[in-house]
Amino acid sequence: MQSNNRNQNESKPPMSQEDYEALLLVETLHDMAINHDYRGLMQFKDAHAGHASSAFISWINTLIALSKLGAHNKTAMQSIENAFTPDRLLTAFSPDQAR
Repeated sequence: MQSNNRNQNESKPPMSQEDYEALLLVETLHDMAINHDYRGLMQFKDAHAGHASSAFISWINTLIALSKLGAHNKTAMQSIENAFTPDRLLTAFSPDQAR
């Protein structure tokens, strides 16, 4: 069984620098949200507001609001985790559509 897993891992192409940087960004934002660093999230949003998509800004605003609720709010903590599901990340990182 282990050899099958090893073969599957070896057949994957290496991660691009862009993908690696995106993964680090998501991990950093996740850490900030679960540690209730809403000030850090607000600084990040402000730094990227001029060139980020509206979906991304909306996603960050949601993380800021949830992180302000605190660690004792189980619903907020679950919502933070839900914000990092693949479909939510794809939506947040999608460029704005032409109108």
